[in-house]
Amino acid sequence: MRARDAVQVSPNPRARRAHRWGGYAAQLSLLAVVYYLGARLGGLQEVTAAPVTPMWPPTGVAVLALLTGGPRLWPGITLGSLLVNLTDAPLTWWNLVICVVGTGGPLLAYYLLRRADLQLELDRTRDALALVFVGAFAGMLPGSLLGSGSLLLAGVITPAEWLPTWAVWWTGEAMGVLVLVPFGLAMRGLGPLGERWRATTGRRALEAAALIVTTVGLMMVTSGTKARLMFLIFPLLIWGALRFQHRGAAPCALIATVFASRAAVLSAGPFAGLENAQQNMLGLQAYNGTVALTGLVLAAVIAERDAGRVAIERTVEQLSAVVTSYQPLRLSGGIADERRDGRGVRGGRSGGGSGSGRSDRAGLTGGNGQAGPAVGNGGAVLPGQAGAPGQTRNPGQAGASGQTGNPGQTDVPGQPGPADGSDRAGSPADRPGEGGRSDRAGRPGLDGR
Repeated sequence: MRARDAVQVSPNPRARRAHRWGGYAAQLSLLAVVYYLGARLGGLQEVTAAPVTPMWPPTGVAVLALLTGGPRLWPGITLGSLLVNLTDAPLTWWNLVICVVGTGGPLLAYYLLRRADLQLELDRTRDALALVFVGAFAGMLPGSLLGSGSLLLAGVITPAEWLPTWAVWWTGEAMGVLVLVPFGLAMRGLGPLGERWRATTGRRALEAAALIVTTVGLMMVTSGTKARLMFLIFPLLIWGALRFQHRGAAPCALIATVFASRAAVLSAGPFAGLENAQQNMLGLQAYNGTVALTGLVLAAVIAERDAGRVAIERTVEQLSAVVTSYQPLRLSGGIADERRDGRGVRGGRSGGGSGSGRSDRAGLTGGNGQAGPAVGNGGAVLPGQAGAPGQTRNPGQAGASGQTGNPGQTDVPGQPGPADGSDRAGSPADRPGEGGRSDRAGRPGLDGR
């Protein structure tokens, strides 16, 4: 009965395989639809005879999909590129080249970013710089050359138009990466909306809403007037990076580039009165690149600084916890006495004790009041005699280093010696090497004493 239930409960491998392939097909279809919609929006900003725009959103969508889903999603990019090219013009060889370029460029950028060890959190300065110079500019360069070259060979553009067409193609795809990839990664980092909104305070949510509304209002005004005031976006960009990192800087950069690109296409606002579209594109791409680069790098620097501060605070907390919980090792009285006894015995055996009078295990009274015979500066002590303190010397007793004392200079039994435990430091007989002291045979010293 249990085995039959287990067989019924266990999933069918064929059904599981079909479910997996069905999910993969759904991902490819969704990617193709988003790619196509991005191309439709980007097509509204064409400024040259060729179908190129100052910002190509499908490139950013493709790179973002590859970074988050892996290279297995490349068929969805190819499908979306085919849909875009087949709806705009009949199938030709140069359309196929553009489809290949539309797939190969994001794949090249993906592998270059992986080689650069890009982290999707973009919380390091090196990640921001890698996305700008490796993923955007270097990754999109070969595709833009092939695409614009195919248009030239097909006769869609003239040789005089090739250079501006290539420049707009290259910078447009690079801007798609610089603007949409940080925005998508920042929104992806929010996690489930319920958890994020529960963790967000009302004051912080109001601040984020005020930032977005202020950015939209400012760009509507500055992009519609001839006064060159679009640089006023930078304080808002700095505000968003300082307070929300990429979640604040990426939406501001996206809003600014969209409004600026629209003004350049319509030759309105600060782009009005320029001689040709090439000058418009030069000013537009310089502005868009500066905005995207500033927001991306500044947000990465702030995130890296905050991460370092958090790591330092965590380390300080751990060290504080260790210091608080640390208790000094307290030895019991018996063990401590045993260790002291061992040191005293070793000092007495060596004959060079310091005179501290440590006791051995015999229980007699030593120089420090403990049990045991006191150990002087190498001399033997008779029991019952007062030494230093409580230590006595026998007439003729060996002095320091085993020398024979002067018979005329003996200690009176019971008389306390020096307080430091040495054997009558003031007696000439106990200090060999000085004038008037006897040598090892008891003979007079150099001064004849």
